[in-house]
Amino acid sequence: MAKRLMAKRQDLKSKLKAADRRRSRRSAPKQNQSSVASPQRKVDVASLIASTILEFIDASPNEVHDIAIVSAMRSCLNVSGSSGMHSLPLLQRLDAVQSRADVDTRGYRAALKQLLDEAARHRDADDPIAFIRYLDLLVK
Repeated sequence: MAKRLMAKRQDLKSKLKAADRRRSRRSAPKQNQSSVASPQRKVDVASLIASTILEFIDASPNEVHDIAIVSAMRSCLNVSGSSGMHSLPLLQRLDAVQSRADVDTRGYRAALKQLLDEAARHRDADDPIAFIRYLDLLVK
């Protein structure tokens, strides 16, 4: 009796495994077709953010320093409110970049981290707009 029961279990296991293999083969082409049917454009999010920052600086009536830009980028990265009144309008513009249909959250956060790292490398006590100059070179 025990041998017959074991044989049934082994037979059942092999049938279940075969069915799983068939299902996986059937579902694989469907996934590939759906990804081909709706290709998404790749966007350089770091360049989008940099150009948004430079547009903000050009439109701003006051002089904008690196500290306001870094503050706004950190606020976007930490998903918190802006700490200064000079960086609030920039924070709103950066949020608009994130809400674009062709920008995903992961890419946006990665671009912000990359730009914050570059801001740290281009920090200069004698030049309060060193990072802005770097962004200008980056976009051109």
